[in-house]
Amino acid sequence: MLVPSVEKNTSSEKPYFSQHGGTWIDRFDFENKLQEKLDSTRVTEAEALEVRQFAENGYVIFKQAVPIEVVDKVNSFIEKIWKTNRTEIKLDILNTITPIHRDLRNQPFKILDLYYYNEAVRKALLAPRIVRFLTILFETSPLLFQSLNFERGTEQAIHQDTAYVVVDSPMKLAAAWIALQDVTPGTGELEYFVGSHRLPDFDFGGGKKHWSGTDGAEIHDRFLASLAT
Repeated sequence: MLVPSVEKNTSSEKPYFSQHGGTWIDRFDFENKLQEKLDSTRVTEAEALEVRQFAENGYVIFKQAVPIEVVDKVNSFIEKIWKTNRTEIKLDILNTITPIHRDLRNQPFKILDLYYYNEAVRKALLAPRIVRFLTILFETSPLLFQSLNFERGTEQAIHQDTAYVVVDSPMKLAAAWIALQDVTPGTGELEYFVGSHRLPDFDFGGGKKHWSGTDGAEIHDRFLASLAT
């Protein structure tokens, strides 16, 4: 897979890689912007390295960004809600929303928005290391608006979140994947195509970067196929 270098093309007519714009790291003159932040001490050398890795690869890894005691509290809360069947907490099972119930734990579920119900989950998702990095990217405080919890991989096809998570500025969307167990081969680890954030925009019609059911299955299939080439 080939992606354009972040240092090429500084045309003022098209400052961003995407027609949907983005943050400052999505500009062709990203390196100049990064140097300005370094010169003004708004970012450290270590932070600049992380930002550059993110801009080039589409991801960056923070080891132990969430304290182990917070992870333990999150896992304890998850065990508790499975035992108590808190019906206000919902599961997404193959795009069907249903209240959590212990009999459904063997299904390919996603627990929705646990941060709404538990302080430890909020502490994990808003860990200072994560918030600091996203604040650098967004140049403002990040807004937490969705969370999903998995116990096993859903085996969903390779995709881009912008196709399904609809926001006003699709290129100003970031996701944090937090491991609640040791990451080893076979534990449902995240799969990612390095540099795929620089793929050309896929147009779902009318300049849209997101898909909806009314768009039909044919264009959705073409979108997935475009990511596999």
